[in-house]
Amino acid sequence: MNHSARSERILKQLALIQNDQHTPLRTIFSLYAQAIIELSLYHWQKERFLKDIDEALEKKNKEMFMTVTTKYNRFLEQYKDGKVLEERGLQWKIKFEE
Repeated sequence: MNHSARSERILKQLALIQNDQHTPLRTIFSLYAQAIIELSLYHWQKERFLKDIDEALEKKNKEMFMTVTTKYNRFLEQYKDGKVLEERGLQWKIKFEE
């Protein structure tokens, strides 16, 4: 899923939350900010791992490759089910890959 499609999906989810008249806007904005930060960090870290893997392959450095891929696989495992964000009792589950 590309970034614009993901952003559109997030906005739709936030619109559903906002339709609940009992949810203050600051709570919705806080959840959205948290989601942006989490998604940005995830994609930055993922790109960093992939660059390091490419570097190890280019250098034909098996030890570096094994170390980085092990860390990368742990990283992916940590995010595979998404993450639940919470603000003032309102929970919102975000997914990192689709």
